[in-house]
Amino acid sequence: MDSNIIVAGTRKLLYEPITYEGVQLEELFSESYLSKYEHNKDFRHAIFEDLSYNAGAMSTPFLFALTCNLAVPKKYANEIGGFDEALKKWGIEDIEFVYRLQKLGLKIVINSKGEVLHQFHGLKEKNKVDTTQIQEVDYNTSVFVKKYPGFLGLSDLQVYELFRSIAIHYKELQKVSNKPCKIIHFTNSTDYEKIQREVLENNISQDYTLIIYDKVGITDLDIWIQLYTTPSVIVKYYPKF
Repeated sequence: MDSNIIVAGTRKLLYEPITYEGVQLEELFSESYLSKYEHNKDFRHAIFEDLSYNAGAMSTPFLFALTCNLAVPKKYANEIGGFDEALKKWGIEDIEFVYRLQKLGLKIVINSKGEVLHQFHGLKEKNKVDTTQIQEVDYNTSVFVKKYPGFLGLSDLQVYELFRSIAIHYKELQKVSNKPCKIIHFTNSTDYEKIQREVLENNISQDYTLIIYDKVGITDLDIWIQLYTTPSVIVKYYPKF
């Protein structure tokens, strides 16, 4: 097992206070409770459905590895000194943390099946942050741009705009591939090894962008793709939920 990885999952947003008893009795995990939040999807799903659920197919995966659902080997968290305590306000402290881990050489992996229940801290009905939180993000961004001048080749103003709304600006940072696409529909689990061979062949030849639609959903194909492909190879993976 490769230990030099960061595993990022997603979240289901909860807007109501939860109780200790509710957790203890597992009421939060009942279908009747979760059905109320069926449409409160993590904003990153829309991004992944656009780019890929394969972090290796993204130019800036650290933007989407949020600590509400993140697994990092302790030794690496210690090596970089944990969170930057100069980021005193709300927002982007996890992005900066994962950015340093990625610069250290760790690979980011998205676990599309790993979801947590998360109490959102923004506006209840709108799934957006409020004015005060934007001000706090701007404060943390002022610290960030001093620490990382020329971040991703962006101006300071562009960095502020990015962190105010990653969901809007993420596309501007992605590299565009002109390679032809080959599409595979994974509909039968018996084809698992066949698809693995296809991925490995493309990993060597790099002749095309491989797009995989996973309609099986019970294998670890997504994790395997992320562990065994190189950054120079584009394999776009989309699961069926």
